[in-house]
Amino acid sequence: MYGDPPFRIVPPRSASPAEFTYASANRGVARIEGDLVTLVGPGTTVISAHQATAPGFLATSFSAELVVVPHPGVLLQNKLIWLAPHAGPRTAPQTRAECSQLFGGNDGWRLPTPTELQALLLSRQFAQSDWPTGRYWSSARHAAGAMYITSSDQPHLAVAAVATHAAHACYVRLNPILAMVEGDSGPTGTWELLDDD
Repeated sequence: MYGDPPFRIVPPRSASPAEFTYASANRGVARIEGDLVTLVGPGTTVISAHQATAPGFLATSFSAELVVVPHPGVLLQNKLIWLAPHAGPRTAPQTRAECSQLFGGNDGWRLPTPTELQALLLSRQFAQSDWPTGRYWSSARHAAGAMYITSSDQPHLAVAAVATHAAHACYVRLNPILAMVEGDSGPTGTWELLDDD
């Protein structure tokens, strides 16, 4: 399941003394270093085990399909993977600290931009999820404080001018399977800042 920690491959049984090497056909789903497999996104890949020749033994190969399903706390939307809020509302500093320590060996997690967050909050995936409604932190900053978006029929950007202001945190990263253009920085847009207490 996507979000599970890395795991080690148990070598196939073989009478040959030659070591096995492993490869993933789709590095957007699973990456392998030595015998350590890291799941990097939902999807399907073929894991191959290759054993070189040894005196009295021919080279051999085995393969198996690996299907990685999304974690229940993950939404897939456009080219992004979203990690659900899981610890209730928190302050902006708590959110930034948590984001630096995320998820199954995968890097690249960040707070969403206002445009990304608005697209999620207006999506069918969000409406059908069990994610809480209310305020969600965005990556935007303002001189008066951190900025959040309120989930509603018309999400809008607001400033948390008080350091103890709390909001939900969801984190996002680029989906390596769906990313069509390397270096795509995601959607951009303009925002009107509204007062929201």
